[in-house]
Amino acid sequence: MKPTDGCKNLVLGRREMMVPSEGIKPCRFSGPGSLPSVGRVNKETRRGVMTESALSIQDNWYAVQTKPYREENAASNIRRLGLKVFLPKIRSEKAANGSRRAVVKPLFPGYLFARFRPSAHLHSISYARGVNRVLCTGHVPIPLGDEVVGAIEARVDADGLLRMQSAPLREGDQVVVSDGPFQGLEGVLERELSDGERAVILLKTVEYQARVLIEKMRLRPQTEAA
Repeated sequence: MKPTDGCKNLVLGRREMMVPSEGIKPCRFSGPGSLPSVGRVNKETRRGVMTESALSIQDNWYAVQTKPYREENAASNIRRLGLKVFLPKIRSEKAANGSRRAVVKPLFPGYLFARFRPSAHLHSISYARGVNRVLCTGHVPIPLGDEVVGAIEARVDADGLLRMQSAPLREGDQVVVSDGPFQGLEGVLERELSDGERAVILLKTVEYQARVLIEKMRLRPQTEAA
């Protein structure tokens, strides 16, 4: 198999997936849609010192770009090759018909992680249904350290979804209703219900005050809404 077989150059626009130089550097993870970076491409790597033969003796994690909206399909077909796949997902919100609803989507749309040995599986993965390419620099697939993927895996909850680190709403916080019949109204969060999904807020307007039971996903901190 030629070194270029099944491997395309790394092109991510403003995003950059970087190769480790002197060991793996700390993973910089900035949130949904932003792939982690794991070091920088040094001159030796550009010159081809990190060859396919050097990578072929061990399994590593690699980033795989999928075809649009085919992450699940690509993951399923790579698993059929007997390989480990990690497709991190998050719960997000989607606006529709003037309201918002919870949806599950990939943390990195259009990407997944697969653990494999390039000399044995690069060709098969590159031609699997749903796969666009394995991310490379030059002609070499970009390996990710176990700690890079592990840092993301460690944040996966029992429901299989990644927990995002965001400041939780607390009693007494000033909030704004983001959608629904009370959209735009401001209030104070009085208490959270035991189901963790709803809260009681005290709405404050020029004309009246009222306590309202509302879904927490419809609330935003006033500072964030501003």
